[in-house]
Formats: sequence, structure tokens, C-alpha cells
Amino acid sequence: MKNQPAFPNDVTAQEFYLFTESSSIKEHGQFRAGMDMRDYFAAKAMAANVVAYSQATGNSPSDVAIAEWSYHLADAMLEARKAP
Repeated sequence: MKNQPAFPNDVTAQEFYLFTESSSIKEHGQFRAGMDMRDYFAAKAMAANVVAYSQATGNSPSDVAIAEWSYHLADAMLEARKAP
């Protein structure tokens, strides 16, 4: 399963171009507004991780550590979606 958009919005490149006058979208064929599922899951995990870490340690985690852990959890969530 490829990384799907979190909030799909089927707009063709032609339609998008008419609104933005941008030619770079034409290369991709179809434009999908919004973030993908991996980013969405990571954002949800990040919020929970910051709170949990802060409550457990009384400190704030480093930006890099929280980002890495959030994407680690997001990847695990995407894998879990493949399971029957």
C-alpha cells in the first residue's frame, strides 16, 4: 500500500493550473490537496509523544528526537493498516 493522502481532493493538474497558474503541478498528473497519511499519523503521534515525555520526565524532548520517534510510529501505523 503506497502512502495515501490523508484528506484526498481529486483535482486534475489542468484544474489546479487554472487556479494557480503554476506549471510544476502538470508534471505530476494529478494534484491531491492536503498531507499524506504518513505526515498525518506523525503529527498525531508527535502531539501525544511531547505530552507523554514531558509528563514522565519533566523535560521537553529534543526536536530531532521527537520528529524521529513520531515518524517511526507513523511508519508502524502504516504497516498495521496492511494487516487483515
